[in-house]
Amino acid sequence: MGSFNVLRADSTFDHSTEYTDTSFANFDFTSDGSKLAYLSRDDSTRIYLYEYNYQSSEWALDRTLTISYGEDDTEYVSDIAYVNGRIAVGHEYADASNGRVDIYDYNSTSDTWGTPTEISSPVSNGQYFGVSVELARKGNLVAISYPLSDPQQIYFFELVSNTWTQRGSITNSSDTVSRFGYFLKFTSDGSRLGVIYTDTTIDSNAYNALSVYNVDVANNT
Repeated sequence: MGSFNVLRADSTFDHSTEYTDTSFANFDFTSDGSKLAYLSRDDSTRIYLYEYNYQSSEWALDRTLTISYGEDDTEYVSDIAYVNGRIAVGHEYADASNGRVDIYDYNSTSDTWGTPTEISSPVSNGQYFGVSVELARKGNLVAISYPLSDPQQIYFFELVSNTWTQRGSITNSSDTVSRFGYFLKFTSDGSRLGVIYTDTTIDSNAYNALSVYNVDVANNT
């Protein structure tokens, strides 16, 4: 086994406040493995961006992004996806507000991460829109899950002429499946999408299951 180093946020986690089905941390690598985005939720939500130093064989903190979200506990950041120069951040809600996904783009000229572009839920009462997000095709395709809806859906948006345009969806209407899309994983070219969900088909017990879908956004399928 090779060497490793531990990455820690520069703040502590607060586990005393209850959040519905949320994680206090998440992360994603860029496709070449040289950069890492580490999401930490404490008194405020931050994304720590690390770059791998090949000379020292260690990860070095490059910068920290503070993510804007509601001041009460009905909104929280649920997931992130990272490609070189683009970060997708899922915001889900525990009330009747609609969830959203914010897309942050890196500006190499100013060396800053700009104001995010918002992808809003395409349906009303979409509070859990954005539970899981995944980027592909150099960040120009994003999959966004809505696993606690009826029916449960995964939406695809493609960046076309600087506008995020909906490109179809996957719908699950099976009574034996729940939390459809609680975790998503694209192939780098966006041609296949792995979807985690809970299934009770075998017996009355709930089992985690994985399905892989072929994705053709050109034909909205």
